[in-house]
Amino acid sequence: MASSADTKYWPLTTYDVAALKYMTTDVVVDFALYGVQATISMAAITILARRHGRSHFTLAAILGLFLSSTISIVANLILYLMQLPTALGTSERAIDDSLFALNILIGAAHDLNYILSDAVLVWRACGSVGGGIAECVWAFLPGPSVMEKLESNTQLLTRLIPLLSTNVVATVLIGTKVIQYRKEIKKFLGLFAQKTRTEMMLLLLFESGLVYIAFWVISGVLATVADDDPFSSLSIFNSVAHHVASNTTQTLLSAQVSAVMRTVVTPEEHEGALQSDTMHESQPSDPAGACDIEAQNSCAGSVSYSSVPHGRENPRPCEGVVEAGRESPL
Repeated sequence: MASSADTKYWPLTTYDVAALKYMTTDVVVDFALYGVQATISMAAITILARRHGRSHFTLAAILGLFLSSTISIVANLILYLMQLPTALGTSERAIDDSLFALNILIGAAHDLNYILSDAVLVWRACGSVGGGIAECVWAFLPGPSVMEKLESNTQLLTRLIPLLSTNVVATVLIGTKVIQYRKEIKKFLGLFAQKTRTEMMLLLLFESGLVYIAFWVISGVLATVADDDPFSSLSIFNSVAHHVASNTTQTLLSAQVSAVMRTVVTPEEHEGALQSDTMHESQPSDPAGACDIEAQNSCAGSVSYSSVPHGRENPRPCEGVVEAGRESPL
């Protein structure tokens, strides 16, 4: 049995303490956001699985997002656990190749999240595919490292510009649709005081786009002013960015868009409703047969014009109301 004199102690340095603190914070935040995404994903999958219709793409996108996030969080945890024995001095086994493979897997999972979340809204996919691939390739050109330095400004721009520009365009288009809906559709429905389900969905898409844009702007600003400290808050922010920016919000949106957008009235149905309202609400204008004001006041409020018999053509306004009141027992 080894004596206490033969025991070797490996005191932790300041760097080791900072690394352990960073790992713990990163894992806790990552699992917390993953739990939120898992809850939303399970709810969305349950709803979409019970529906009959063209929801296959939405369901596949949600499953893909959840699967890639699961791969990312498991690989990230394994990455940290593999580094602990070497960092604490209890193992001298070479792990660089394994860490390099895990880093590639994590980077690919993160970029797959960005691509899938943008593909839910088709017009966002074009720019994000290029940005995601460029970021994924650039991240591993220098070679393996246990604690990589923050990405350079050029590397940041390869990801920031495509994702930010495509989401700005998408948000502007959604905002245009909101204005168009309010001006051209909502006023004909007579719902000026309350919001319709379609309007609330459009506003949710627009607001989420603004949040998404703000996220990337903040990320870019922090990256430009941050130092080279690998354990800074920016490193944790970038590590969990795929949860914050893509998965939770886009998973919720994809489920709600699939469920709510089907309530939009088609142009044919809307035109038929307008014609029906016109037949029931419009009054014939016949100057020659108009009643005097006192007669109209005596007839007002009794029965609507919608009860006028269809067999009569162009009835006098007051006469039609009186006859309708006589012949309509309901």
